[in-house]
Amino acid sequence: LPPQRVLRPAMGLPAEYLEDGSTATAAGAAESLWPTDLHGCLLALALGGLAWLLMRELCRSRSTGCEQEEKIARLAVTATDSFAPSASGGKADRFCADTPDGQGLFSCCMSSRGRIDGYDEDDERELLATIPRPRPSAHSSALLPVLECKYGFPRSEIYGTVFEPVMEDVDQLVEMAVSDAKKRPEICEKLRRFMEIAQDLQGSGWVQPREPRVLLRFLIARQGNVTKALDMLRETLRWRRQQDATQALASWDKAPHEALDHYWKCLGVLGTDKDGDPIIWDRIGQVDIHSLKRCGTAWALRHEIFMQECLMASLEHARRRQLQSGRLGGYQFTVVVDLQGLNTSHADSESLRIFKACTRIDADFYPENAKRIIIVRAPRIFALIWRIVRTFLDQGTVDKVNIVSEKDMLSSLLQYMDVDQVPQALGGERASNGDPYCKDVIAAGGCVPEGVSDSFFKYGPRSPSAGSGNSDWNRKLPG
Repeated sequence: LPPQRVLRPAMGLPAEYLEDGSTATAAGAAESLWPTDLHGCLLALALGGLAWLLMRELCRSRSTGCEQEEKIARLAVTATDSFAPSASGGKADRFCADTPDGQGLFSCCMSSRGRIDGYDEDDERELLATIPRPRPSAHSSALLPVLECKYGFPRSEIYGTVFEPVMEDVDQLVEMAVSDAKKRPEICEKLRRFMEIAQDLQGSGWVQPREPRVLLRFLIARQGNVTKALDMLRETLRWRRQQDATQALASWDKAPHEALDHYWKCLGVLGTDKDGDPIIWDRIGQVDIHSLKRCGTAWALRHEIFMQECLMASLEHARRRQLQSGRLGGYQFTVVVDLQGLNTSHADSESLRIFKACTRIDADFYPENAKRIIIVRAPRIFALIWRIVRTFLDQGTVDKVNIVSEKDMLSSLLQYMDVDQVPQALGGERASNGDPYCKDVIAAGGCVPEGVSDSFFKYGPRSPSAGSGNSDWNRKLPG
């Protein structure tokens, strides 16, 4: 190479001596083509290396989840900061200030119009469009939009639900709720007796002791034993006062529950079965159990109460809708549980402890709200998990469970609902905003972002009273 081609002192690099002993000046160096080419090579190498790192991290993130996605975010922020003008908090001005033309490191590729030669904004947009957008990471603090109709009706209707005793015909109610015709006369007699001895009890939310369908839930849950059903009713009323469950929809702080609704539980109320009753679609396999643990067991159980109160309000609205059409209904849900994604993380001791405690809340204080439970897409590990989980459940609940194979999945669902009520992801025809699993209603699950868990769940549940937000909520929860 010609010896007179030297590095520019203007770039902050030491001056090199020419063969005649003189040094290169900034002006002379600026006129030289060799330094420009050298800087272009260095820039190409630097940007090429950066692009390689970004693509490598992006590929890793797609397979390793939230932690790798956060690496990309940090790398992108670092790269942006390095090449942003100092006026916006970046560092790029240090590369430009030392050159006569003010273009510094980028002078090799700038045209006379101040644009980068060979750069095409349309090409860049087309390239960026092919790069998949990362999902919200566990470190994201951004809140997802509220799942407005997760419980089958707008939240304003759910939160504003007022439960009042509704007198229904006992014989018709039992005929709707009890499939065995031989047991109906006996259940009718016991229900009337139960109504007489429970009428003086004070109601709480959906638990109205003067309402036949409420008492029927407790009577069936205790296999028709009136004495045990009365004890269960009294214990539920006592528990509801202790947990302030009556005020859950009216005055609990909704923000943490609405944030957690995306991740726990991964369910939504969508469509109706052939009886006109609502359907719950539960994607429990999509729960990221490790990120849920950051929220704490107390919050998971606290949210279980909130969720069950919303579901009971949903049933109440379904009943009113059925009454408008002249039918009895809205007594129970058809529940479809999709186990795709279930793995060993769902079977560790802490996960099972959370699940057991939630299951006891459901069975002991929100009895008989499931008509049938259809389990689909169960992986092999479910056989092991089911042997453990079934010990948490009442026998009446176990008897409602129907585990179907994937090849029989759609035909089994269509026994109880029409094909236009089944999400496309499960072989049906229903979609929402182009999504085959209707994720604007049915929670998609995934990692609970650290920003969400730190904002709402770091210090445990707060007082349920709207006006006492600073006192810790220390009441003991089941399990």
